[in-house]
Amino acid sequence: MRREGLRRSLLRETHLGEWEGFPFEEIQRLRRLRADPNDPFFLDIRPPQGESPRDLWKRLEWIEREASDWNEPTAVVTHGGAGGMILARLLRGNIESARSFRFPNASVSELERRPDGLWTLVRYACIEHLNGLQVKAGGLDGATR
Repeated sequence: MRREGLRRSLLRETHLGEWEGFPFEEIQRLRRLRADPNDPFFLDIRPPQGESPRDLWKRLEWIEREASDWNEPTAVVTHGGAGGMILARLLRGNIESARSFRFPNASVSELERRPDGLWTLVRYACIEHLNGLQVKAGGLDGATR
């Protein structure tokens, strides 16, 4: 049986508000300017008209409940920041542990549900399917543009 794809706006990347379209380095500079010594990872810094990483964490809370009902292979396609938050949620981590997950562009991560209902990460940030692909510009590492 083929499962229909579902679009979920909740899977979108962090909304950067007035900072949308700024180079990553500029966004980091603006975050540092607003930094609080008690928030070294900028988890509560919200761009004007945007959302903070903590807002994104809360927005993705639903996936833990929904994933417990998945009884067949399910693909979740999203951006890296949201992907790290999703992995941390499914692996019972926290918002700080989400920073541990970094993904090359077009990478695949795979989880399997154990009999006790918990998830095991069996493949992480794999790009083997891209072997032999010629890149015309930029890079596949997620950092080179």
